[in-house]
Amino acid sequence: CSGHGTCSEHDKCTCFMRKDGTTDALGDTVPAWIAADCSQRTCPYAKAWVDEPKLGLNSAADTEQNNAHRNAECANAGTCDRSTGLCECFPGYEGRACDRSVCPNSCSGHGTCQTMKQFYVDHAEFISEVGTGEVEYDTAWDATKLMGCKCESGYRGPDCSLKECPSLADPQTGPGGKDSGLLDFPA
Repeated sequence: CSGHGTCSEHDKCTCFMRKDGTTDALGDTVPAWIAADCSQRTCPYAKAWVDEPKLGLNSAADTEQNNAHRNAECANAGTCDRSTGLCECFPGYEGRACDRSVCPNSCSGHGTCQTMKQFYVDHAEFISEVGTGEVEYDTAWDATKLMGCKCESGYRGPDCSLKECPSLADPQTGPGGKDSGLLDFPA
C-alpha cells in the first residue's frame, strides 16, 4: 500500500485518512491517499466556488438538500497534483485550496487586497462613527473567499490604477457648491 495504508484481506489497501477530519461534498471523511495502492495524494478541500445540486443519493449529507458550496478538492477552482498533494489553481484563484479570488493587478501597488468580510468590518466601523444606523452581516459562504482592492487615498478603480484628480467644490455652482456660481450669471 505504498506505505500510506494497510493491507487487508485479498490484498486490498485501506488508505490512511486525513488527520484534520476534512469531509467531501457527501459528508464523508476524505482519505489522505487514494488509488488502489494508496500512491496518490489528495489535495486541500475548501468550500466550492461551483457545485452540483444534491441528487438524493442516501449519503450522510442527504438531509441538507439545499446545501450549496459544499467542500471540494481545490474548491473546484483548480486541479490536484496527485504526486505532491498541492492544488494548481485556475487563473483568477489562489490559496492553498484555490479558495480565494485574486485581486486584480495586485491592486497596482496603490491599495491592499482584502476580503469582502473586511470591507464589511470597515463599513460597519464607518456607519457606527457617523451614527446612521446599524449594519447587519451574516457570514456569507464567500465572505473570506472574494477579494477586492481597498485603494489608497488618491487612487480608485477595481485595481487602484486610476489616479484621482484633485477636486473641490464645483466652480460653476459657486463657493461651497451653493448659488452665485457661473451658472447664475446671464449669458
